[in-house]
Order: sequence, then C-alpha cells, then structure tokens
Amino acid sequence: MYRSAVAARLLRDTAAAQKGPGWLSSLNHSRQFAHSLPFATVDAEELSGARPAEVQNRVQGKWGGSSRWNTIVDPFNEEPFIRVAEVDEKGIRPFVESLSNCPKHGLHNPFKLPERYLLYGNISSKAGHMLSLPKVIDFFARIIQRVSPKSYQQAPLWTKFKSCDGIKVGTWLFKQA
Repeated sequence: MYRSAVAARLLRDTAAAQKGPGWLSSLNHSRQFAHSLPFATVDAEELSGARPAEVQNRVQGKWGGSSRWNTIVDPFNEEPFIRVAEVDEKGIRPFVESLSNCPKHGLHNPFKLPERYLLYGNISSKAGHMLSLPKVIDFFARIIQRVSPKSYQQAPLWTKFKSCDGIKVGTWLFKQA
C-alpha cells in the first residue's frame, strides 16, 4: 500500500514538477524547489558538519539507527557531514528474522501475483519518468555533487542514465563503444 501511495503522489506532482525550473537553473532556484519534491528529505546546500544527514536502516517496516555509525566526509571542507548506520553481528538478528518471514517464492512471480507485477512495473515506469524531469534531475545532481567530485554538467548525466530502461541503456552503451 505504501508503494502505491508513493506512486500516486509521483503522478500527482508530475504536472507541478514539469512547471519547475530547467536543469540549468540557478542555485537559488534549486534551493527554492528542493523541498517541494515529494521524496526530498534533504537539501544538498544545507548539509554540513553542523547539520549532518543521517542514513538509517529499515527493517520490519520501521526506520532505526544503530549502535555503530560510519561517517562520510564532506569533499569541500573535510568535515563529517553524513552519518550512516552500520549493522554489526549483534544487530543483524532483526534483518535475519525479517528475511525468515518473507515468502521464499512467488512474491514477484508474474504468474502467481500478476497484480503485484503490474504494480511494480507502473512504479518503475513512473520513477523513470520522474528521474527525467528537470526539477528531479537538478535535485539529484546537487546531491551527487555533495558526495563526489563532479561538475554540474557531469552530475545530471547519472540521473538521466538511471531514468532509462535496460534496452535504452544497452543501446546507448553499444553506441558509445
């Protein structure tokens, strides 16, 4: 149900997202529109050592931290600005229990659950469409720039690449060779 609600939100916001600024918009436009995306939980320009982002684990339907954290260092000023929850041997038990409760087969089988197969196909299609919108490309380009040394011209290419389906990607790679 959660995923279908997200998919519905993606469709609803598609029209509004298309009216947003182009992917070559100024930094001010990026700040103005970053939090209007339905999935945006972080603003790339606000990440800092004073206001670090936190990556949590999701297990058994709940988000949670950890007793151990790994840090990602800001490439601009070398201060830690992202904390990532690490799973140790003691903390792995909830993940194992969750996997034990999951059906071993049939969950994504198009013959056993065609409605689930169609649901994920629709979600993938909508996600690919969202990843091709200028506002979303700008959002991910700014996030990519914060954690890797990419120019603003390079960073959007990763988002555009991920928005393609397998056939388009394979064709693109074949043409590049």
